[in-house]
Amino acid sequence: DALLRKNPKLLRNSPARARELLRRRYVNNLPQLRGIMAEAIFLDRNPEWGYVSKANAPQHDVYRWRAGIQAPFTGQVKFHMSGDAVMYAADMRKDWRAARFFVPDDHVGNLKNLLTLRAQALEGAGKQAEARDIWRQRSRVRGIGATSSQIHNETARAAEAVAREKYAGYTSLGAAMAL
Repeated sequence: DALLRKNPKLLRNSPARARELLRRRYVNNLPQLRGIMAEAIFLDRNPEWGYVSKANAPQHDVYRWRAGIQAPFTGQVKFHMSGDAVMYAADMRKDWRAARFFVPDDHVGNLKNLLTLRAQALEGAGKQAEARDIWRQRSRVRGIGATSSQIHNETARAAEAVAREKYAGYTSLGAAMAL
């Protein structure tokens, strides 16, 4: 589903093409595939959110509507297998427009701790405006609803299912030859 949404022209709305792309991405671009899986898991666990209409929309992956407000509330979903808080903080600076910044649940604490330390250091140096910005960034951080290992495992499980489907005929041939 997520691959079909992100690559509609390439896949021509074909689930078979999406399965083939999943298999290729698992081999050639696993980090990107994990990010797509993180978005899919987030949306599965948070049904009030939806994908933005443009898959390549800068700084927005997901949105939801709020009562009485005409503009959508947006979010950016990020996933780094390393859990490196410095990388997430750099991503947050680039993706500053989204109201929420979603990361795997086991990475939330490290990122919030890093931002807290940076804000406190800026406050100690008398740089109140910069510290307020870091505190604002910290308030954007939320969990996806899954840990990094769960996202990794779901990505691997999806790729394995596609591989089993593709190579099922060879398995039968191998079993017949063995008999």
